[in-house]
Amino acid sequence: MNSESKNKTLIVCNDAGGGEILAAHVSRLISYVCRLSNFYFVITGPARKIFRDRGLITDHAGDNPISPSDVFDKISLIDDVITATSWATSLEIDFIREAKSRKIHTTTYLDHWYNYRERFGYPNEAWTANLPDEIRTGDQYAYETAKAAFPMVKVVLEPNPFFGDIKLRYKEAKNRETLLYGTTVLYASQPLSGPVSYFVKRTESSLDEFEILQRVLSSFLASGRKESFVIRPHPSENGMKFESILNKFKDKINVSISKNSDMFTDLAEAKIVVGVGSMFLVTASMCGIPTVSFIPDNCKIGDLPIGNIVKVNNDDDLTSYFKNYE
Repeated sequence: MNSESKNKTLIVCNDAGGGEILAAHVSRLISYVCRLSNFYFVITGPARKIFRDRGLITDHAGDNPISPSDVFDKISLIDDVITATSWATSLEIDFIREAKSRKIHTTTYLDHWYNYRERFGYPNEAWTANLPDEIRTGDQYAYETAKAAFPMVKVVLEPNPFFGDIKLRYKEAKNRETLLYGTTVLYASQPLSGPVSYFVKRTESSLDEFEILQRVLSSFLASGRKESFVIRPHPSENGMKFESILNKFKDKINVSISKNSDMFTDLAEAKIVVGVGSMFLVTASMCGIPTVSFIPDNCKIGDLPIGNIVKVNNDDDLTSYFKNYE
């Protein structure tokens, strides 16, 4: 992209996972080859804070209903659209379809490693109409998975720009959190009761985030560990929904809901990180923090394919891990 170009790239994103990737991607472009004025942003939901923290939010972001046709009519010089994918909104799909109808090139960055086709509406009829012209993936496993899922689309392997930022941001957070560094057991929640995507309801898992959390807390209690146990809600969750569970354990464990908006602050304070299968676990692992993925045998969620992550499938093994970790 030429920094002097009057044409604009439209960035569309709602969810946190894709937001981290796109915000890192745009930040690097601005650092080396173009200007903030080369972009037009439509950012909603949890992604807003991510973009804002990088100084990328403009007045073109918000949570009010957004008409893709109105955006394209208003900004006539858009020649490229880059999106993430979301599980609770059709925002990105709506913009992909409108852009394609106007012969504007579309690119989607995929985060995570599962349910790729479902993000675009599979198995609904004519779901392929929701696909972009190009899909970009951040690692070899994601690339091979996307190639198999989308033989009709150009798939490109491009190193995940967010991964390149992780260690630096973790180091900065550690320097800020000297007194609390490495003192907590951090649990990363994941909304398992939510849909697989905007188009597909979740049916394959018999467990939800509430039962998983209760089982993790029970294992932690049984291990006899005395560290503070901190629950970090997923960016799409309100931590208040776990209050009833906390009330069951608060007299036995020093347990609380994180109030930190920056995930690297929580990571800097963590001695161990536990979760199910979210991107947060990969981030923790890349920071060098001992990380555990607890996926019970009857919970049909795919294992994380990258990162040095311990896989635990039953409560006794999780208790044993807590008990024996130094």
